[in-house]
Amino acid sequence: MKTVTPLLIMAAGFAGAIAVLGACTPKPQGLFAETSPAVPATPVSDTGAPHYMGRWAVDAGHCAQPMVIKAKMLDDGSNNCEFAKVDSSTAGYTISAMCRAGKAVTPSRLTLTLPDPAKTSSMTLAGGPYKTPVALERCGA
Repeated sequence: MKTVTPLLIMAAGFAGAIAVLGACTPKPQGLFAETSPAVPATPVSDTGAPHYMGRWAVDAGHCAQPMVIKAKMLDDGSNNCEFAKVDSSTAGYTISAMCRAGKAVTPSRLTLTLPDPAKTSSMTLAGGPYKTPVALERCGA
């Protein structure tokens, strides 16, 4: 004949109580609801390319020597950054890059902030070799 210890009886009682309480728990509301909120789409231009791609300058008078930003590269004449990873959000982009100034290569994080995702003519660049944020305007063709 097997003997049931009081510890085993107590453990079985706790397991049963947890199962009953779990069945009575109300469904989550608000932030923890079963459905996920819609995530805004990646900021893109009218052509479907990321918003940041193009020729940029601090103002129209500097467009003769623009900063050129492609899908995986930024070149402003002094600095050249090759993008390793681009993450987008509703505010813009965060970019992990390897930036070169002269012969020195430095791992960098760049942030491109879009003041208005619907407006593709301006953005702010910060991080990496840029010690202070730089407000940029898109240069014409």
